[in-house]
Order: sequence, then structure tokens, then C-alpha cells
Amino acid sequence: MSVGLPRPDGKRGRRAAEPFAYSLRLLVAMPMVWLALVATVAAAGLAMVNGRLAVNDVAAQLRAEELVRIKDRLAHYLDVPPRVNALNAQALRAGVLRLDDPTNVQRYFYAVLQAHPTLAYSFFGTTTGEFYGARRLADGTLQIVRAGAGTGGASHNFVAGALGDAGQLVQVYPGFDPRQRPWYRAALAAGGPTWTPIYRHFVLRDLALTATLPYDDEHGVLMGVFGVDYVLTRVAEFLHSIEISANDRIFLLETDGNLIASNDPNTPRLLREREENSQFARLAARDARLTLEAAATRVLEGQPGGLAGLGDNFMTTFWLDRRRHYLQASAFAPAPGLRWIVAVAVPEADFMSRIDDLTRDTALAIAGILALAALVGLFVSSCLAAPIERFVGDAERMARGEWSRLPGRSRVREIRRLDLALTALGLQLQRFFAQLRAQTERIRADNALLEQRVAERTAAAARVYQSR
Repeated sequence: MSVGLPRPDGKRGRRAAEPFAYSLRLLVAMPMVWLALVATVAAAGLAMVNGRLAVNDVAAQLRAEELVRIKDRLAHYLDVPPRVNALNAQALRAGVLRLDDPTNVQRYFYAVLQAHPTLAYSFFGTTTGEFYGARRLADGTLQIVRAGAGTGGASHNFVAGALGDAGQLVQVYPGFDPRQRPWYRAALAAGGPTWTPIYRHFVLRDLALTATLPYDDEHGVLMGVFGVDYVLTRVAEFLHSIEISANDRIFLLETDGNLIASNDPNTPRLLREREENSQFARLAARDARLTLEAAATRVLEGQPGGLAGLGDNFMTTFWLDRRRHYLQASAFAPAPGLRWIVAVAVPEADFMSRIDDLTRDTALAIAGILALAALVGLFVSSCLAAPIERFVGDAERMARGEWSRLPGRSRVREIRRLDLALTALGLQLQRFFAQLRAQTERIRADNALLEQRVAERTAAAARVYQSR
């Protein structure tokens, strides 16, 4: 309550307008809250930034390691067909494979496919148009294949017996000349081991490519070309077995942008069924149905040199659907005729989910700390402000002349001393004003007595004067 100062005439004057003042409770509580807020936010922000940097670093290392592992496994897979061709050539040179013995040829190529379940076809085409081999059907059944002068230029497919002997004739494809096949021409053009471009296998209806090897006799005269058809289903299955994160995309593409394989379970169907004008057509990696692969491919194509100029370890980030994604890619050329690109695209959220959870937990912790700081600040301010407010009230009552007060109870030493001092001051002021009132009464009584005596003397003097 506002109290005016006493004037000399004993009346109280009105207090002049006071400037704005802060509450002591606010001045004590707010600094504690702000200090807790700044310290907590700074520590949490630093921890989250360091956490994101650490996660980004670990994610980059993980993707790099996975790229190396994928390339090693692919190199191992793709090394099988050339090795089989080399072994077949060695067998022919050593007389283990004898083309003039139908039973030997049939059993040999049958055994090759039995020993290598990832192969779809193993064969040999001669310069005279003869063709020998064995193939694997989609259900895993093996067939013996023979074409040439003895079949009238047609390709005959036979059921294979237990040892690989040709049994019942089940299919006939007329007009088959191995020398006109793309794999034969690719081998002659390369003059050594090479791979054909990727195509859709006419039996398995899946993407495949053929490893070829020209074969010369001991005089250096070309006798024919060995070939092995390799279906890329195993590559897709391998990619699907890798899990970097919950929503990752691991895919292979060629430098022309055509997709080879992906760990997306829907991709094999798209690869097999794509046709244009009733003809099989390759699936571009930037096809609209491949959302993540398409976005990543566009990023890679936009780099200097495009896909063909991509190096061994390219890393970048891109945005898709307002989400940040990591992209890491590397060129892959394990053999002549092959130049692929291995790419890994991962949403940042897959790696940052723990950081995001930590952010939410940190926000809750900050809110809790602020609430605790506010409570502590209010408690401290109450411990300080309540006695001071009581002192102010007591001082105002003293200003109104109410001198007596009872000392409060406080565990704070300084406040207790101030409380006792104010109580003592009140007692002293009470005694002082009591003495002052008593002295005033005495002076008033003495003044009245003096005035009475003066009046009596004046009256006596007047009577004496009149008597004269």
C-alpha cells in the first residue's frame, strides 16, 4: 500500500507517480529459468549436432563397406561363367570333352550345369555350325541341346536322363545356326573372352547375359566359341538379402541408364514384363514407377560426365518427397564387356530415427528442466520475497504509527537478523514516540502553567496600578 510522507503540519502528502518496477519474485525466478534454458539448449544442441555428424559418418562408412561387399560378391558371381568357359576349353584341349562322342558331350555339359546351379546354359558352337550343350529350365529341369547337320539345322532339345544322356525329344527350333547368334559374333569381335549385352532369356524370361570364349586349336585356328548363359535373378536375390536400413534401395544400372537389378521386390516383374511394340524393352532406372531409383539416377546423370564418367566412390545427398536421402555410387567393371554402376540410396530418416527420438526426449527433458527451474526459482524467490514483503508491510504500518510487530520465523540468517533489527527498531521508535508524547504533554502543561502565572501577574499588576 502506498503511504505519503508526513508534512511539517502533521498531514500526509500524496506520493508522486512512481516509475515502473519489477517484482522481486520475477527478478529472482527468471534468471534461473533463463540460465537453465540456455545451458540445457546449448548442451542438447551440441549433443544433437555431434550425434548427427557421428551418424552421418557411420552411415557413410556403412554404405562404403556395403558397396565394397556388393562389388566383391558380384565379381565372384560374374567370375563363374568365364571360369566355366575356361574349364570347358581346357577339357576340350585335354580330350576330356570329345565332340565326336555324343554320349561324352551330353554327359559333360549336363555335369557342368549340375555342378553350377547358377548357370542357365553351357554350350559350344563350332565354325561348321554344330552346336552342343545343356540348358536349365525355369523349374530347374535340365535338357540336352543339339543342333547342326545331324538335326537338319534345327535345335533339338531332349529330356536328360540320370547321367545326362539325351532321352525324349521335347522341342524343335528350326533354322538354328550358332554362327549367326549375337554371342558368337561378340566373341569373334572381341577376339577373346567377353560378355554380351544384357537381354531377356527366351526360355527363362528373365534378364541374362552370356559369357563367351573363342576356342582355337593347337595351330591357332578358330574351332568355335564356348558360351555360358547367366541369369541375373541371383544378383537380384543377393541385393534383396542385403539390408542397410529399413527403406534402402540397392540397385545396378548400366551406363546408358538401363536398370539391371534392384532389391525392390517389385523390380524383377517390371524388368521381365516391359515391352514396347510387342518387343521386349529394357527398363530405364528413371522409370516413373521406380520412385527412389529414378530420383537417384537423375542425380547421377546430372554429374559431370554423366553415368559413364562416374568414379569409384561417389557420395552426395538429394531430396525426395521433402525427405533427405543419402546416395553413394561406384563404377563396376569386373570383366571385358561389362561396365555397370552400383548405387545405394538410403533415406536419412532411417539413420536419424534414433537421433529424432533423442531430440524428442531432449525436448521433454528441457521442458522438465525448465519446469523444475521455474519451481526452484519460485521457491527461492518466495523465500526471499515473502520476508521482504512482510518487512515492507511492517514498515508501512510503522509509517502509520503502528509500532508493535511480532518477529517472523526464518531459517535464513540474514533475514532473521534483519527481522530482529526491524522489531528492535519498532520498539525503539515506539519508546521514542512515547517519550516524545510524554515530553510534549509536559511542555504543554508547563506552557499552560506559565500562561496562567503570566495572566495572574498581569491581573495583579493591573490592580496595583488602579489602586494608585
